[in-house]
Amino acid sequence: MVTGGSAWRDTLFEVGRDLAARGLVTSHGGNLSIRRPAGGALITATGTMLGRLTAPGIVAVAAGGTLVNEDAAAPSSNTAIHLAIYRLHPHAGAVLHAHPPHAIARSLVTEGDSLHPANFEAQLLLGAGVPIVTVVDHEAPEVVAEALGRCPIVIVRGHGTFAMARDLWQALNYTTALEEAAQILVLAGDAVAEDGTPLRRTALLALEQDLHARWQRVVAATAPDARRADGWTLHEVVAHVAAWQRYAIERLLAIAAGEGRRALDADAFNDRVRAEAAGRSWPDVQAEADDAHRAFLAAIASTPREVLEADAGLGAFVVAVNGFGHYAEHLHDFEAGP
Repeated sequence: MVTGGSAWRDTLFEVGRDLAARGLVTSHGGNLSIRRPAGGALITATGTMLGRLTAPGIVAVAAGGTLVNEDAAAPSSNTAIHLAIYRLHPHAGAVLHAHPPHAIARSLVTEGDSLHPANFEAQLLLGAGVPIVTVVDHEAPEVVAEALGRCPIVIVRGHGTFAMARDLWQALNYTTALEEAAQILVLAGDAVAEDGTPLRRTALLALEQDLHARWQRVVAATAPDARRADGWTLHEVVAHVAAWQRYAIERLLAIAAGEGRRALDADAFNDRVRAEAAGRSWPDVQAEADDAHRAFLAAIASTPREVLEADAGLGAFVVAVNGFGHYAEHLHDFEAGP
C-alpha cells in the first residue's frame, strides 16, 4: 500500500528491474500495482518497460478504473484484474503480473487445475497446489481474484501469473518461487508425477530423510503434552504419524501384489490411533515411531521402481503422503500463535 514519501516509487522501479533481469517478463510485458489509501491503485501504464520504469509510467486509477489524472498515460490492460483483487482481498497491498516461462509451460502441459511443486521450499511458501485457471477475457478479473483466495499466486493458463501480497517484494518472492518450482518440474520431466510426487526411489528417500530430520527437531523441542488448537497433543500426533507409516508399508506390499487404489475411512483410523496412544507412555510412543520409520525407509528402499510408478505413481504417492508430505503437514502444529 502507498505510504508517505517516495519509497513506494523506488520499490516499483526495483521490482520491475528484477522481473526483467530474471526473464520473468518480456521487454514490454507484465504489470505492477500497489493499493491507494483513497481507493484504486497506482499501476504501471500500458506498454511500460518494467526494466526501465520511470515516474510517468506509473499512473493512479480510482476504484472504478478511471484515471485520477486524465492527462496521464493509459493504465495497464490488466487494470480490471488488479482492482478486482483489491476489492475482494482488503489485506492485499500489491499485485504483480508476470510471464514466467516455465510456469506458463507447465500450465500448457498440465491437464489438471493445479501446479504441484515437487521442491519442499515452494511447498512451504505456496502450498501443495498453485491454482491454474482457464478464462476468457471478460471473466478474468473475478476468476483470478477468487482463485487468489486459495493461494497467494495463480497461473492463467498459457498467459502468466498474478501474485497478491502485502507488498511487491513479497509478491516477487511468490513469483520467483513458483517459477523455480515450475523449472524443476520441467527439468525433472517424467521423473515427477503431475501431482508433484517424485517417482524415483532415490528422490523419495532423500526427501523422506530430510523432512524426517526436520520433524524430529520439532518433536525434540516440544513437550509431549503440548496441544494443538484442536486438542491433539504431540504425544498423539507422533503416534498418528507412525500409524500411517505402518499403513503405508502394508499398502506398498499390496500394490506390489497388484492391488489398486483403496478407500479408507481416515477419520475412523485417526480416532482409533489417538485413543490407543492415550494408553501408552511417551517413551513407548517414541520407540514405536522410531521402529515404524526404520521399517518405512526399508520398505521404500526395497520397493521396485515399477511399483512406485505404476497406476500414475500410486506407490510413490503412498510414500509421499504418509512420509515427507505428512511431516510437512504437521511441522507447524505446535508453534506459538500470534
